[in-house]
Amino acid sequence: MVSFQKVKTFYKQYYDELKAKGGHSYRQTEKGIWISSQSCEVFDLFCKIRLEQFKHFADLGSGDGRVAIIASLFTKSTGIECDEELVKRSIEIKEKLGVQNVWFEKADFLSKGLSPYDILFIYPDNPIIRLEQKIFKEFKGDLIVCGGIFLPEKLVQKNVVQINNAVFRVYRRGWLRRLYWGSR
Repeated sequence: MVSFQKVKTFYKQYYDELKAKGGHSYRQTEKGIWISSQSCEVFDLFCKIRLEQFKHFADLGSGDGRVAIIASLFTKSTGIECDEELVKRSIEIKEKLGVQNVWFEKADFLSKGLSPYDILFIYPDNPIIRLEQKIFKEFKGDLIVCGGIFLPEKLVQKNVVQINNAVFRVYRRGWLRRLYWGSR
């Protein structure tokens, strides 16, 4: 089994090498900007929310796979990313690390069914109203939103977890949502 320390060390070396070549830990994709999350903060979050209690995690806009790979240390995990180069990078990293419990697919998460998952993660770079509508129609689990700029307007906040400078909000499909979305 792969340890968190191995994942953390790999990504640190990977980004040190990328920076030395003039690369960045962010990328413009056809759907928006991808920015990498911090390994330790994500791992600590997953420990605090007991991610192992969930059956299938999905990272929406999974970038280079870091969050999905860390989630795979706790439960079955899928990374959904629209950028082909980032999906290829995620698969290469998964193979180099020898991680078994994670899958990556090239897709737009707004066009993909969300019902196979019971917890979602997103680090949004623009308003997520369309995702909220999709969640209302087809998703029954929790949503983790990293950051504090683009937050759901109609979902019920269940928990706020701050780790160092990172803020993660956990939302649950709740009864208040029905007041806003009705039967749409």
